[in-house]
Amino acid sequence: MDWQMFRDRKHGTWIALMLALVCALDGCASKRAAGLIEGLGTYTFDGGLQLSVTTRGMSLMQYEMRQGSSGPVLLRDVCGRDVSRWFLYFDNQRRLWAHSDDTGTVVWIRSASGRFTKHQLTRRSRLVGDVPAAVRRKLPRAARQSLGLVVAERADR
Repeated sequence: MDWQMFRDRKHGTWIALMLALVCALDGCASKRAAGLIEGLGTYTFDGGLQLSVTTRGMSLMQYEMRQGSSGPVLLRDVCGRDVSRWFLYFDNQRRLWAHSDDTGTVVWIRSASGRFTKHQLTRRSRLVGDVPAAVRRKLPRAARQSLGLVVAERADR
């Protein structure tokens, strides 16, 4: 391969434009299978699900999930103030976990019909045992304690 063509400004510009075009058409910058979300923006997941995280009104952090960019809204919720600690996590089972210091921890579960149902997590919730490790690590200690996720610390520490 002739590497000289990559050093040539004309070819370098052409390659950069082609990469930008491919990313724009494919949405490669925001496509992901699952993961942690801590910032505003639009995220596209495998299967065409698109999550938008925005602020609304008096700095309320809002999120909504659609099937594709112009599809119907599958879920919409407010997670609290954007100045509070918050995060979202989309897991490999296509569940959306949301936490904020204002509203606590919820999980949205998609049924076979495609509808999402919101479940508030409490210590007695059957879903507490399903909390992904990434969510457990990210939850503040007080939230982990209220959900019964903290193992009692040893007295000699």
